[in-house]
Amino acid sequence: MIQHLLPVWGYSRFSAAARDIGLPGAEKKDAGARGEAVGWFDGPPMHYPHALISPVHWQKPFHFPASAYIFGDSGGFSLASKTMSDKLKVDPVGVLRWQESLCTVGCILDRPPVGLRPDQRIWEQGKRETIEHTIRALPVYKEMLQRGTKFRWWGILHGSNVAEIREYYAAIAAVYPFDQPGEGWAIRPEPRVDIDASTRSLRVLKQLGITRAHFLAATSQDVIAVLLALGPQAGLEMLTYDSAYAVKSGFNRHVFRPNDDGLTFSIMTEVGESRESRDWLLNKCPCPVCAHMRVRSEQEPRAHAQLHSKVFGGWWSSWLQFHDLYVQQDLTQRQAEYAEKNPEGLLRKMLSVTDYSRIMRVFEADGHEKNSIVRTGSSQSLLDFI
Repeated sequence: MIQHLLPVWGYSRFSAAARDIGLPGAEKKDAGARGEAVGWFDGPPMHYPHALISPVHWQKPFHFPASAYIFGDSGGFSLASKTMSDKLKVDPVGVLRWQESLCTVGCILDRPPVGLRPDQRIWEQGKRETIEHTIRALPVYKEMLQRGTKFRWWGILHGSNVAEIREYYAAIAAVYPFDQPGEGWAIRPEPRVDIDASTRSLRVLKQLGITRAHFLAATSQDVIAVLLALGPQAGLEMLTYDSAYAVKSGFNRHVFRPNDDGLTFSIMTEVGESRESRDWLLNKCPCPVCAHMRVRSEQEPRAHAQLHSKVFGGWWSSWLQFHDLYVQQDLTQRQAEYAEKNPEGLLRKMLSVTDYSRIMRVFEADGHEKNSIVRTGSSQSLLDFI
């Protein structure tokens, strides 16, 4: 099974971080948007080109390297706010054209079954609007295929139980099945992205015969382990999953520190004027990102005032974000390699005995899921969806 973790990047965040880490050409503000060559993360110290981007947060043109697998999210959650939708001019054809211009693959513009209030769920409305979006954009996609585009369009699935997911799939696949080479389906485990909903999603994908899948917002270490271990058993040939966890954690002064098991990490957190985490990065962390940033700190005048200050500033924010991202990517790859040899062993290392037993029952048969909801309403706050 081919698998990729996809860090979530927005253009403004990338642009600022690229200058701090010293990507070629990044010292010129908006150089990439002007068509000037700007490096990407396929080179040192990250050596990791893959990512998820969205038209909500990345509207600038950019040239990604051929080695990059770029998933184009549709920005569907912005449709929950008419103000945001009108501001961004989110429409299915525009999103599709944006995806083709920048991405390897991208999913249809969906209207998630989330209302503007926590007690509101718009299952039928959301499904109907997603169908309409697919119908509107499909002729444009077919024109793209006829002229030889390399881009591939993907469907999307929602649903908080097996019946809902299958219903949603049938409705979208009736418009277009997304079963041609390079096509696939994105799915957001619901009502929350946890090991139970993710395992249920894998079982349904297997039942539907879907072999290429992207899991939206699959962030936690245990969820990723479940996907890596059970994905091949679900018949997946291609698995991707996006996460903004590392970048957000670094921004909030959380530092990922690899554990001795070589598969997981613990979190060091700074508060107030504490410098414990930063001093560890500055003096002890052996990762290539920290080695690179130590050298950059000597070369970059902007770093000098912040390097030894108790105040947590912009330079340190970028450093922590890149360190956490490197640790997440490195350990996820180690988990993937472990799962190839011993998927059961990975699950037993990553999950408690109780969790392991439960998710195996969920994967093998119906009736053991928690957090499922009936089709008429939610037993959870709808804030769990976002």
